[in-house]
Amino acid sequence: MNTKNDSYWSALADDIRFFRKGVISLEAMKNKYPDLDIGKGYSHWYNYEEAMYIVIPRECPFSDALELAFSTDHESKDQNVVEIRGWIFPYQKEWEQLPEIGELEKICAEKRDVNFRCSIYGDEVELRDCIKWGDRGDSDGYGMEDDTWLLARINKKGEWVRPFQIEK
Repeated sequence: MNTKNDSYWSALADDIRFFRKGVISLEAMKNKYPDLDIGKGYSHWYNYEEAMYIVIPRECPFSDALELAFSTDHESKDQNVVEIRGWIFPYQKEWEQLPEIGELEKICAEKRDVNFRCSIYGDEVELRDCIKWGDRGDSDGYGMEDDTWLLARINKKGEWVRPFQIEK
Protein backbone atom coordinates (compact mmCIF):
# COMPACT_ATOMS: atom_id res chain seq x y z
CA MET A 1 0.00 0.00 0.00
CA ASN A 2 1.51 3.29 -1.07
CA THR A 3 -1.18 5.86 -0.28
CA LYS A 4 -1.72 6.56 3.38
CA ASN A 5 -5.38 7.50 3.41
CA ASP A 6 -8.13 6.50 5.84
CA SER A 7 -8.40 3.03 4.29
CA TYR A 8 -4.64 2.48 4.77
CA TRP A 9 -4.85 3.27 8.48
CA SER A 10 -8.06 1.27 8.88
CA ALA A 11 -6.42 -1.75 7.19
CA LEU A 12 -3.45 -1.40 9.54
CA ALA A 13 -5.79 -1.37 12.56
CA ASP A 14 -7.51 -4.49 11.23
CA ASP A 15 -4.14 -6.18 10.66
CA ILE A 16 -3.07 -5.36 14.21
CA ARG A 17 -6.21 -7.15 15.43
CA PHE A 18 -5.45 -10.06 13.07
CA PHE A 19 -1.91 -10.24 14.48
CA ARG A 20 -3.30 -10.37 18.02
CA LYS A 21 -5.51 -13.29 16.98
CA GLY A 22 -2.56 -15.12 15.33
CA VAL A 23 -3.97 -14.76 11.79
CA ILE A 24 -1.05 -12.68 10.45
CA SER A 25 2.61 -12.89 11.47
CA LEU A 26 5.06 -10.21 12.54
CA GLU A 27 7.04 -10.74 9.33
CA ALA A 28 3.91 -10.27 7.23
CA MET A 29 3.16 -7.04 9.11
CA LYS A 30 6.68 -5.74 8.53
CA ASN A 31 6.51 -6.67 4.83
CA LYS A 32 3.08 -5.12 4.33
CA TYR A 33 4.02 -1.88 6.13
CA PRO A 34 7.77 -1.49 5.47
CA ASP A 35 7.84 2.26 6.03
CA LEU A 36 6.34 2.04 9.53
CA ASP A 37 8.27 1.39 12.73
CA ILE A 38 7.05 -2.14 13.50
CA GLY A 39 9.26 -4.63 15.28
CA LYS A 40 9.52 -7.62 17.55
CA GLY A 41 8.15 -6.84 20.97
CA TYR A 42 8.55 -8.58 24.27
CA SER A 43 5.80 -10.56 25.91
CA HIS A 44 5.67 -10.01 29.64
CA TRP A 45 3.18 -12.83 29.90
CA TYR A 46 4.15 -16.38 29.03
CA ASN A 47 0.96 -17.39 27.23
CA TYR A 48 1.62 -15.32 24.07
CA GLU A 49 3.22 -16.87 21.02
CA GLU A 50 4.50 -13.62 19.52
CA ALA A 51 4.80 -9.97 20.46
CA MET A 52 5.25 -6.86 18.34
CA TYR A 53 5.49 -3.14 18.83
CA ILE A 54 4.37 -0.30 16.60
CA VAL A 55 5.06 3.42 16.60
CA ILE A 56 2.15 5.56 15.39
CA PRO A 57 3.76 8.05 12.99
CA ARG A 58 3.20 11.80 12.99
CA GLU A 59 1.42 11.77 9.63
CA CYS A 60 -1.33 9.48 10.89
CA PRO A 61 -4.53 11.55 11.31
CA PHE A 62 -5.72 11.91 14.90
CA SER A 63 -8.88 9.77 14.57
CA ASP A 64 -6.96 7.02 12.75
CA ALA A 65 -4.19 7.12 15.38
CA LEU A 66 -6.82 6.61 18.08
CA GLU A 67 -8.20 3.62 16.19
CA LEU A 68 -4.67 2.20 15.92
CA ALA A 69 -4.07 2.72 19.63
CA PHE A 70 -7.28 0.93 20.62
CA SER A 71 -6.66 -1.86 18.08
CA THR A 72 -3.75 -2.97 20.29
CA ASP A 73 -6.00 -3.46 23.33
CA HIS A 74 -5.79 -7.03 24.61
CA GLU A 75 -8.76 -9.39 24.49
CA SER A 76 -9.03 -12.66 26.40
CA LYS A 77 -8.49 -15.03 23.45
CA ASP A 78 -5.56 -13.19 21.88
CA GLN A 79 -2.60 -15.39 20.92
CA ASN A 80 -0.19 -12.50 20.39
CA VAL A 81 0.37 -9.14 22.07
CA VAL A 82 0.92 -5.67 20.58
CA GLU A 83 2.32 -2.65 22.36
CA ILE A 84 2.43 0.92 21.18
CA ARG A 85 6.08 1.88 21.47
CA GLY A 86 5.12 5.48 20.80
CA TRP A 87 2.72 7.93 19.23
CA ILE A 88 4.63 10.71 17.53
CA PHE A 89 2.35 13.59 18.33
CA PRO A 90 2.69 16.89 16.46
CA TYR A 91 3.79 19.94 18.41
CA GLN A 92 0.90 21.63 20.25
CA LYS A 93 0.91 25.40 20.84
CA GLU A 94 -0.89 24.81 24.16
CA TRP A 95 2.33 23.27 25.55
CA GLU A 96 3.74 26.81 25.68
CA GLN A 97 1.13 27.66 28.36
CA LEU A 98 2.50 24.96 30.70
CA PRO A 99 5.44 25.58 33.04
CA GLU A 100 8.60 25.10 30.99
CA ILE A 101 10.12 22.33 33.05
CA GLY A 102 13.06 20.26 31.84
CA GLU A 103 12.78 19.06 28.25
CA LEU A 104 9.49 20.91 27.69
CA GLU A 105 11.42 24.19 27.40
CA LYS A 106 13.42 22.78 24.46
CA ILE A 107 10.34 21.17 22.89
CA CYS A 108 8.52 24.54 22.90
CA ALA A 109 11.55 26.52 21.70
CA GLU A 110 12.08 24.12 18.78
CA LYS A 111 8.33 23.48 18.23
CA ARG A 112 9.29 19.81 18.25
CA ASP A 113 6.99 16.81 17.99
CA VAL A 114 6.91 14.41 20.96
CA ASN A 115 7.07 10.62 20.86
CA PHE A 116 4.64 9.75 23.67
CA ARG A 117 4.42 6.42 25.46
CA CYS A 118 0.87 5.13 25.17
CA SER A 119 -1.17 3.02 27.53
CA ILE A 120 -4.77 1.89 27.21
CA TYR A 121 -6.92 2.17 30.33
CA GLY A 122 -10.42 0.93 29.49
CA ASP A 123 -11.92 3.48 27.10
CA GLU A 124 -9.00 5.90 27.36
CA VAL A 125 -5.53 6.16 25.91
CA GLU A 126 -2.91 7.94 27.98
CA LEU A 127 -0.08 9.84 26.31
CA ARG A 128 2.96 10.23 28.59
CA ASP A 129 6.46 11.67 28.06
CA CYS A 130 9.08 12.17 30.76
CA ILE A 131 10.27 15.78 30.50
CA LYS A 132 12.50 15.69 33.57
CA TRP A 133 14.04 12.70 35.31
CA GLY A 134 13.95 12.80 39.09
CA ASP A 135 17.01 12.32 41.24
CA ARG A 136 17.47 8.66 42.08
CA GLY A 137 18.90 9.46 45.50
CA ASP A 138 21.31 7.22 47.35
CA SER A 139 21.01 3.51 48.11
CA ASP A 140 18.39 3.95 50.85
CA GLY A 141 16.23 6.28 48.73
CA TYR A 142 17.19 9.43 50.58
CA GLY A 143 17.00 12.43 48.25
CA MET A 144 14.81 10.61 45.76
CA GLU A 145 12.64 12.89 43.59
CA ASP A 146 9.82 11.97 41.23
CA ASP A 147 10.09 12.16 37.47
CA THR A 148 8.08 14.93 35.79
CA TRP A 149 5.74 14.00 32.93
CA LEU A 150 3.84 15.73 30.14
CA LEU A 151 0.63 13.74 29.88
CA ALA A 152 -2.92 13.69 28.55
CA ARG A 153 -5.83 11.26 28.26
CA ILE A 154 -8.18 10.85 25.31
CA ASN A 155 -11.29 8.66 25.18
CA LYS A 156 -12.42 6.44 22.29
CA LYS A 157 -14.62 9.24 20.94
CA GLY A 158 -11.55 11.46 20.54
CA GLU A 159 -12.50 13.72 23.44
CA TRP A 160 -9.77 15.06 25.71
CA VAL A 161 -10.61 13.59 29.10
CA ARG A 162 -7.48 15.15 30.53
CA PRO A 163 -5.85 17.87 28.42
CA PHE A 164 -2.06 18.10 28.34
CA GLN A 165 -0.65 18.87 31.77
CA ILE A 166 2.45 18.34 33.84
CA GLU A 167 2.47 15.74 36.59
CA LYS A 168 5.03 14.38 39.02
